[in-house]
Amino acid sequence: MLYVIIGLVMVLIALIVVNRRIGSWMTEKYGKTALEKVLFVRGGVCRNQVIQVIREITLQRLSDEEALDYFLKIKGLQVVGLTGPVGYWMRRYLMTGTRARLTYFEQVKFYEAFLNFVPQECHQSKTEYTSLSTFPLTEATQELIRNPSLMRTLAFTGTGD
Repeated sequence: MLYVIIGLVMVLIALIVVNRRIGSWMTEKYGKTALEKVLFVRGGVCRNQVIQVIREITLQRLSDEEALDYFLKIKGLQVVGLTGPVGYWMRRYLMTGTRARLTYFEQVKFYEAFLNFVPQECHQSKTEYTSLSTFPLTEATQELIRNPSLMRTLAFTGTGD
């Protein structure tokens, strides 16, 4: 009788482990495809442009998969509430963390580049999503890059927003 109970407990533990792995795989697969349909209405051209801009921002540090994952989760959280109801898999996908971590300056460049990103307006003929040179940094950001000690000064005095 004891062996049966131990066997059932081991089977139950194995099912839990397998269920978590399959659940995360299904979340990735179904949530990502649903979110790509919402964000990339125009298809692969827009997707490739977005990946290229993120790779320029991070200086080729991220793979295409990590860059796409970061974009989908960050912009998905901003856009998905505006477009309608959210499905189960998309919600689960958006609630997981991103694979890649960006530095502060990479995040600033990311938001400057994609702040006004609208899924319906990603055209191949426009160059606004194809190069970082079309996304100039603000004067304040350029000054912080040139003088990092200024950030410590602003943080210390409490005048930086």
